[in-house]
Amino acid sequence: PPRSTLFPYTTLFRSVTSEVSKFLEFNNVKGLERFKPEGFSFCPSAVCGNSTGANNSRFILTGLTPKVHVVEIEVKSDGDGKGKLVESFDVTSVLCNLAGRCGDNITKLSGVSVSDNAIHVINDDNTRELWTFRMIATSRKRVLSSVDIYNLPNVAGWEGISVRNVAAGNSSLEIVLASDDMGFEIGRASCRE
Repeated sequence: PPRSTLFPYTTLFRSVTSEVSKFLEFNNVKGLERFKPEGFSFCPSAVCGNSTGANNSRFILTGLTPKVHVVEIEVKSDGDGKGKLVESFDVTSVLCNLAGRCGDNITKLSGVSVSDNAIHVINDDNTRELWTFRMIATSRKRVLSSVDIYNLPNVAGWEGISVRNVAAGNSSLEIVLASDDMGFEIGRASCRE
């Protein structure tokens, strides 16, 4: 696709054989019309719930708000896509209630990754932190149940993130971060259960 459709990351692409075709503009999703995405990741059902159709996928988005959004994308037979906002989580209230971090002025969540039952978010505002939110499902909805906070080196531009569990049943994570200024950083962190 032309370079202009790749930046900013407001378009989701689908691979078709050796070509890549656009099938959804995130700003066409009701509730996200003015949303400016900074990061997105596929989101498994363990974290984001089950999709409502065989050709549907769920994604998690972060951007220029203090919210994490779950969006479901339906891929139609003509290759076009239709999206709907499933849920939004306000991380400011979670940080206040679970970590005593009330009054934080969060304006940009720049990267997101999902592993097992956790959502990993980069706050690239003044604090430069990685937040790991644990997700639990109640009988009525999914809620963020705990948060672990990790300090990042104090440079601007932390954007890309990938997280995986080191071993099954182990609370240790392997984290890869990308920064405009520092390139790639790889590390391990132990998270509390």
